[in-house]
Amino acid sequence: MKRIGLKTTKNRKEIISKYLKSHILEEFVDGNNYDFIIVDYIYIDSIYKKTNSQIVVVVENENQKKEILKLKLYDIIYDDDFFGLSINNLFYQKIKHYKNTKFGYYNPEENNIHNLKKFNIDVEVIDNINSIKDSMIVFVDIDIKDKYKVLEKTQSNTNTGIFFVAITKDDGFFRTFEFYRFNIQKKINLNYCQNHFYIELNNIVSMYSNIQGKKEVLNLLLEYKDALDKSAIVSKTDEKGKIIYVNDLFCSISGYSKKELIGSNHNIIRHPDMNDSIFKEMWSTIKSGKEWSGVIKNKRKDGRSYYVKTNVIPIINTNGKIKEFIAIRTDVSEREFYREILEEKLEASNNDLKYLAQYEKAISEFIAVIKTDENNVITYVNDNFCNISGYKKEELIGESCKILRGNEHIKNGDCDLILDKLKKKENIDIVFENKTKDGKRYFMDTKIFPFTITKKHDENLHLMHDVTILKDASLVLEETQKDIIYKLGEIGELRSKETANHVRRVAHYSKELGRLYGLTSNICNLLFLIAPIHDIGKVGIPDKVLNKNGKLSDDERFIMQKHPNIGYELLKDSKQPILKAGAIVAHQHHEKWDGTGYPRGLSGEDIHIYGRIVAIADVYDALSCERIYKKAWEEERIVELFKNEKGRHFDPKLIDLFLNNLHIFREIKEKFKD
Repeated sequence: MKRIGLKTTKNRKEIISKYLKSHILEEFVDGNNYDFIIVDYIYIDSIYKKTNSQIVVVVENENQKKEILKLKLYDIIYDDDFFGLSINNLFYQKIKHYKNTKFGYYNPEENNIHNLKKFNIDVEVIDNINSIKDSMIVFVDIDIKDKYKVLEKTQSNTNTGIFFVAITKDDGFFRTFEFYRFNIQKKINLNYCQNHFYIELNNIVSMYSNIQGKKEVLNLLLEYKDALDKSAIVSKTDEKGKIIYVNDLFCSISGYSKKELIGSNHNIIRHPDMNDSIFKEMWSTIKSGKEWSGVIKNKRKDGRSYYVKTNVIPIINTNGKIKEFIAIRTDVSEREFYREILEEKLEASNNDLKYLAQYEKAISEFIAVIKTDENNVITYVNDNFCNISGYKKEELIGESCKILRGNEHIKNGDCDLILDKLKKKENIDIVFENKTKDGKRYFMDTKIFPFTITKKHDENLHLMHDVTILKDASLVLEETQKDIIYKLGEIGELRSKETANHVRRVAHYSKELGRLYGLTSNICNLLFLIAPIHDIGKVGIPDKVLNKNGKLSDDERFIMQKHPNIGYELLKDSKQPILKAGAIVAHQHHEKWDGTGYPRGLSGEDIHIYGRIVAIADVYDALSCERIYKKAWEEERIVELFKNEKGRHFDPKLIDLFLNNLHIFREIKEKFKD
């Protein structure tokens, strides 16, 4: 809550009271201390030199504006139809923009600390730069005799979360000073008037926030790499297949050193039993930008063989080109060795079941085994499976194997589909997401072999290997991709002073509306991922247009309406399905059902369902939540608008679904409030 002095007309006071009702508003009295003063142009001469408060001047024409600019009072509000919105927008930026930003002050002599405090900034005095652990903006005072001694401290700092800003009262020093050499990102002059100072500070905080957002993405990637290196066998190759990275687990299983592997291709570990067609199919898949998964038999340096369950993932650069490939593996040698033995012996004597008993015993000592009858009721489990699942044998025998499966398998009817295939004598190869007795999730790479024991008796043999580590590593990658896409969306919204929760709400609205429309769960999940980047094109719109106080001119509106095309051009060439779908949303979320939207004037079902859904989600959030230029609408007013725009702006069927299930979207809005 801020104290604001008013020296303006009665009508303007009423408008200001409406938009700034959460603050203390008073009639201006000479000599009082205010955080801000809103003053009409005609009174400025009597106030300008008598206060240290930040001044906002209300002007009525261009001549008045030019006169105020000569005084360097940079916060100017026009008295026009958008006066209230302009006031709301300006104070939203000034008061709320810095609430999550930490400021520090470094100078052994402390001679400018009082000058900083007069600008109503809470600053922490820093005694030792190297002791700073948090991310913050640190003002470095260079109005001292030994300024270079201070700057050497900033130059040697290793905390990348610190954003150094040099403060001075002498701009002349900066004309010859290469401050970037000393790790100084920005400068600010304390001789600026309050208004000019706040504008410069606003630019600094915006730059700092953008940089911190990018660093968060990088930190997520580093965490992902660390998780992979500790839990899976990992290698990276360049676009031509030459190895550029291997982790310690890769060296351990292959028997080669990093020096022997880097610069070679994977033929160095290729086993002669592997068919060329497998690698041709793998290479074709990953070169097209898709992920490949399969089991590969490799050869160690000492000639011994081993098997790995492998996922090869193409890594795409910002230009949509493949930069490199990352392969994530888990060792499945035990399971595969005994599968080979079992198949070999059964092939030699298909009816001689004594082999089955002998080799089942050998297998049971190393991997998890289940046997089920023709209805997939469990008839046998080995100790290994009991250790993994947490069940006792007597708790499982006689139960359907559905007792082991995760919710998604049950929901999708996977167990019944598998049983149908087994009855047709088809082998099954699947990774099950199971749950332990106490409800914990684990993953089993499973091969199921159907056998006919007698004419009236069938049996299914399940051979399983625990791949929870590999799946968790893959899930880390998926979550990292989601976080990166959210960060992209947040960066786009940050430039237009929106909140991070805006993109989260739009994502959840879009997913739920897709579900109500009857889209598959995979498509709904995709919508959830791509909706946050619908406004990514705003990164290419100038700040003076994007954050203008007031109505846009025709030329400015033309510039603003370029952001769907900018977003589309940024994403369209990506080989990743998520970003290609994101390109559609970025391009089409401003199209209208009746063809009056932009940028292409599409209509009806020519607008992709992604664009039609996100359009409703975005508009609902824009209207129902407070933004920098307006108050939140009442729900009744939003419903009335949506009914009026049904068949004009919005898809009629989607609007009916939305309004008939409004409680779902209301709950999401409350859950992710700003």
